[in-house]
Amino acid sequence: MRGKHNKKIRAAIFLILVAISIASLYGIIYQNFIVWDKQYVDLRLKVRGFLIGVNTDTDAVNFGAVPAGSAGERKINITNTDMMPHKIMIKAHGNISSWIAVSDNGFVLGPQETKEISVFAEVPEGTSDGYYGGTLEIVFENLGWW
Repeated sequence: MRGKHNKKIRAAIFLILVAISIASLYGIIYQNFIVWDKQYVDLRLKVRGFLIGVNTDTDAVNFGAVPAGSAGERKINITNTDMMPHKIMIKAHGNISSWIAVSDNGFVLGPQETKEISVFAEVPEGTSDGYYGGTLEIVFENLGWW
């Protein structure tokens, strides 16, 4: 009986090691072959009373002042500077990531093509006044090599 138990433990450990190896290999392949480029853009927002502010800075997606319970929108241009098409994946990070949505995601940009995307920030009701931020990650994935 004890031998069967040891075989089950060894089999479970083996399966765990195989799963870890596959996940690691996928991570290496993803970072070195699937991802062509990554761009990061700062996200900035100030929650403030009933005043809506405008900020025209171009160094970040800056929503200016947005009252709790309302939303802001900014537009960005994404350009594929490569000679090959790429799939564009956009993800927000940081303390406002759950407030962020984009007008399009998972789309393909052809060589030298530019697309305008709207970035929306919806501030939840009851959010305290203050400064909030994060990062917008734009990933250019290679297509068709596999």
